[in-house]
Amino acid sequence: MDIVKKTLYFSWGIRLHGANRQLYGTDIKNNTIDSHKLTYGQVAETDLWDAIQIIHSANYYSIYNNIIRDFGHDGILLAGYTSGLTVKDNDIYNNYIDGTNTEHLRFGSTIGRYCTDNKFHNNYAENLNAAFQMAGYRNEIYYNIISNVRDSGITSSGAGIILNSGMGGDSTTSYNKIYNNIIYKTDNEGIAIRMGTNGVEDIEYNEITNNIILNTGNCYSITGGCDRQQSAGTYIWGGIYVAKNNIWKDNIVYTAGKTTNLVVYKPTPASGALYYDNVEEWNATNGTHGQIITGNIGNDPELIDPENGNFCFSLTSPYINSGIGIPANEIIGTLDNLPCPDADINNDGKINIEDFAVLSVWWDDENACSSPGWCGGADFDMSGTVDMSDLAFFAKNWLRQ
Repeated sequence: MDIVKKTLYFSWGIRLHGANRQLYGTDIKNNTIDSHKLTYGQVAETDLWDAIQIIHSANYYSIYNNIIRDFGHDGILLAGYTSGLTVKDNDIYNNYIDGTNTEHLRFGSTIGRYCTDNKFHNNYAENLNAAFQMAGYRNEIYYNIISNVRDSGITSSGAGIILNSGMGGDSTTSYNKIYNNIIYKTDNEGIAIRMGTNGVEDIEYNEITNNIILNTGNCYSITGGCDRQQSAGTYIWGGIYVAKNNIWKDNIVYTAGKTTNLVVYKPTPASGALYYDNVEEWNATNGTHGQIITGNIGNDPELIDPENGNFCFSLTSPYINSGIGIPANEIIGTLDNLPCPDADINNDGKINIEDFAVLSVWWDDENACSSPGWCGGADFDMSGTVDMSDLAFFAKNWLRQ
């Protein structure tokens, strides 16, 4: 089913609002929801909001294989901020969100104390104008690609993901997990804890682990000034309430050419902001105000071609199979679903003689490999020939399971 924006009078593409009754899930799948270039700046005339909105007692929905383009607020918003009206156990995956022609579109949001146990995974969101807003309890964001987030000056900021307690009034933000995402090329922070002025409790016990935060904090297209202190890879801001007891572990935080303010950290409301120019300095703050900050890495992850949508590790990257980033068999990349190098050629969960047999069949057959098969998957670097670079990659992964 395609739902296409053809009039100025629809507020949402798809809206599930339980109000005083419980809505229990079904599938929302295979839709195209396109605003036809309407923008958040037109909201007074059009009341244009979310492409998919789940709010107040709407639970157990699966939302997948949808294409969302150019809506004026959220791609997919979950909101549960009224007592007794939970929004929980919804599963959002394999969706594509693109905001090329709008001045305000974020990937999505989880808002409110009663927004719990929801999952966003294996989605690809690009050309956005605002951060994913995360609040609530026990929500998870993993295996997503968030690429190219611009600060358009309309509202919010050009960040990747923000944990924020200041949304929807009572918006406690605790025990959430953000892991194994790739966040690429944002104007401001890659991942941030940023306290809102109407927050009611601390942001605590959240886990931010194994993410790749690449070329963020650039302000490369901001329309206003660019020297904001939150132009950083990661950002922890105490604000009115306190960000405490959160885990920042084993993330790659790297911006090419950036030598200052890679991390901005304001641990308490009373303290001044601390600026760290590299990840090593940041790791050394482990234990400050209960934050666990350890194992984070400041090196280039060596992705193949993120600027053109290929977020796979290159064959020479030291982080292949490290547990950081998105595993090769989970990455979405682009709508073309470019394959990532994976030495498990026959996809049986093991790298052994059976995989080597496939590689040997195609060995040194010059220019024999091409898309989409790439010689049965043995041409790992997609050079057109199965050669020594492919063999070296295979040997590096030999007998891995």
